[in-house]
Amino acid sequence: YTHFVRRYRYELSEINNLSESVVEIVLKPTAVPINFQAGQFAYLSFENPQIDSEAHPYSFSNANNGPYVRFTIKALGDDTIKIKQLFPGTTAYVEGPYGMFSYKNVRNHKQVWIAGGIGITPFLSMARSLSGKKHYDIRFYYGIESLDDAVFLQEFIDITRHIPENFSTTVVSENISGFVSVDLLKKSLQNLAEFDYMICGPPSMMKAIRQQLKQSGVEDSQIHIESFSL
Repeated sequence: YTHFVRRYRYELSEINNLSESVVEIVLKPTAVPINFQAGQFAYLSFENPQIDSEAHPYSFSNANNGPYVRFTIKALGDDTIKIKQLFPGTTAYVEGPYGMFSYKNVRNHKQVWIAGGIGITPFLSMARSLSGKKHYDIRFYYGIESLDDAVFLQEFIDITRHIPENFSTTVVSENISGFVSVDLLKKSLQNLAEFDYMICGPPSMMKAIRQQLKQSGVEDSQIHIESFSL
């Protein structure tokens, strides 16, 4: 483990409260910074007695365009709730990068991105890296419980305005229009089989959409799921 895991030492620079349950962690390197691809994830741990020392996987939420790294974390358990109580200067360790979940690894440049809740984080990283890549055709669907949970909606709207011919954003609020589904996709996509699909969110959501896509004639090789696999 000591010899083969790529482990980088960082320092907590900022904690930004984006909502009651979502925080953004900003880390600055104390030595060589990690090099990652937009969409990848890493294992993150902190030197703090109040938090379990075990590392947990989180997607990068910045576009790898500077020394700082950002993670957007939703408080779902005891440890993630305690992260909100950390203070600048806390030592952090970033292990990775891991994963192949990136639009750059998909040959088809016509892509549908589907995010559920905090599953938006890898798409945030990827969208922030899209500037100038005008040969892509990307349709982004952002599934949330309510509009109060859409913490990065304005940024995606700004990205859509910047490259409107290559990137579109559709917000699907559960309490208004239900869940993201293939029936909803069919309302704006004439041919589902023309696209590859990148999906990140709750396991039940990813499983349901994958099954619906396959039943609609989309090949399994066209469906890409973020399951934090190494």
